[in-house]
Amino acid sequence: MGMVQCPRCGRQTIENREVCHFCNAPLPKGILGKFFSKLLKPTQESAGTDSPFVQEALARGEFRMKAEGIFSIAGRGTVVTGKIEMGSARVGDTVVFTSRMGEKKMCRISSIERFRKLLEKASAGEQVGLLLAGVEKGEVAVGTLLVKSRL
Repeated sequence: MGMVQCPRCGRQTIENREVCHFCNAPLPKGILGKFFSKLLKPTQESAGTDSPFVQEALARGEFRMKAEGIFSIAGRGTVVTGKIEMGSARVGDTVVFTSRMGEKKMCRISSIERFRKLLEKASAGEQVGLLLAGVEKGEVAVGTLLVKSRL
């Protein structure tokens, strides 16, 4: 029995399962599953969880969300979708992430949307889309960790 890496959370799980037992994401099957796991690994490593500012925010227990989808809206910014893992976020909050180029990027949350409804605040466990002003689609990768900035 082999192990396969989950494409969503990056943890190793038993190969013959249909879903990851950590995050309930569907797992790729057979030899292609191993291929896709290896293909996704560089993206997950570039997520920036080892950055000092990310580690500091995680230690404080503040807002944390892993990017699952990235979309661009012309003239408005980039929408990052995902499930809020910890804390809460409000419209106007500043979030920080490590860009694909490896540099610290700060941006403001312009709006929060959940199932086509605009929200002022979103909390842990909610699946949301965050509209980030001043961020290009190419700067954020799937698996990038967004955390709240203290500034």
